[in-house]
Amino acid sequence: MSTQFNKFLFGCLFFLSAQISLAQETPFWQFQENISWVTTETASVANKNLLLADKPGNIIAIKDWQSAKPLVARAYIGDAILEMDFLLAESSSATVFLEGRYAIELKDNTSEWQRLQVKYRVPRFDDARNKTENAMILELVINGEQTSYNKIVDAVSPGALMHWEDAAGPLAIKANGVFALRNVKFLPADFSNIKLPEKSGEPSNEQTLIDFVELGKETFDSVGCNACHLIEKNSAGASTGPNLYGLFKREPRNRQVVEGGEGHKVTIKANRPYLHMSLREPAEQIAIRESGEKIGEAYLPIMPAFTKDTLSDIQIDAIGDYLATLNEPWDQGRLSNYSRLKAINLMILLLIVCNY
Repeated sequence: MSTQFNKFLFGCLFFLSAQISLAQETPFWQFQENISWVTTETASVANKNLLLADKPGNIIAIKDWQSAKPLVARAYIGDAILEMDFLLAESSSATVFLEGRYAIELKDNTSEWQRLQVKYRVPRFDDARNKTENAMILELVINGEQTSYNKIVDAVSPGALMHWEDAAGPLAIKANGVFALRNVKFLPADFSNIKLPEKSGEPSNEQTLIDFVELGKETFDSVGCNACHLIEKNSAGASTGPNLYGLFKREPRNRQVVEGGEGHKVTIKANRPYLHMSLREPAEQIAIRESGEKIGEAYLPIMPAFTKDTLSDIQIDAIGDYLATLNEPWDQGRLSNYSRLKAINLMILLLIVCNY
């Protein structure tokens, strides 16, 4: 994918903030409006029928599957991670279309809630829109069991919503019987550096790469950042440093700090250079409290400085990738990110990680 097209995709990733504010109160916020589906507090199966509570809740269920339209996500994204729980009655089934094109069939299993987890890589195209690489399902896990691994998909599946291949698309779900779902997570990833194997089921180069989001979380915990910073939304817990949830967004937000020895308040962008300075020279820009009884006051300047011998620039960037996931979905960074390892092999990175 070209850089320009990538920017376009992620610039259009999520719908308008006004729509989000209204929709996020229900589990439908991720999906296009669809009267064929309802929300409910509880759902269970009895005698091949779906029993739903009258009270709305966090479960999405189909009303009349024979006349229902597919459930389609609002977001058009490329590489992605999908997780959800689903419930099917006996003899019922459902089809999940990744990117609106590539099918995963779901079957009943004792009419109990089941768990689906998928990582997939969309096809690649050159600047002339010629396909250069097929799509691939990196991993498909149902109820904790891996059922597919590095499955190369060379064409759109029958019954798909979209009949042409592209570099982005929505999640879509077609129910063929009694069906409900909950706990849906459909979020962007970056699997650009994962190379397709020659045949489906063969290993890719994934094992030679490191996921920077995962590395960032491990580093965040191992150097003690979690001892001073909260990371949960609206957490009421006590901490000596600012809550980092929602600080590093897809588009950098404003952040008020006290700068320099004279204590002047200035507004800066919470971007990657700010993260590096916060760790290298924390006393230069002291964060100001954004909530609580002491709102408007600066935090105490007690954060230690991390030298490059203690924390490498690579590790700081990895922490940044991790912190970018601590947001509402429309502001999140990519949940898996291999893109920063183009010139770094596994051995070199492990030596860096172990050097503190």
